[in-house]
Amino acid sequence: MGSLFSNNVETITGFPISTISEVRKGKSTEVLLKAGDSVDPNCSLSIINNERTIDLTTFSPGDRDLFISALKALCEKNNSHHVIFR
Repeated sequence: MGSLFSNNVETITGFPISTISEVRKGKSTEVLLKAGDSVDPNCSLSIINNERTIDLTTFSPGDRDLFISALKALCEKNNSHHVIFR
C-alpha cells in the first residue's frame, strides 16, 4: 500500500502542503455527497487547494482525526498557518 505523503514531507499526493487552503471533516464536497450512504461522514475528510480537492475516507473516526492532527502538524511545520480546519 502506497503512502499518501511523498518522501518529501512538504508535499501530499498531487500538490504542495503550502497550497492547502482548507481541510474539512465529513461529507461536504460534491464527490463525497454523490457517494451517498456508501461513505461514512464520520470517517471522511477533504483536503482542498485552489486547483483541486483530495477526498479521503478512513477506517474509523479516530483514524480520520489522527490523520487531520498529523496534517495540522505538517502545515504548522511548513508555516502554512492560513489553512482552515473545519
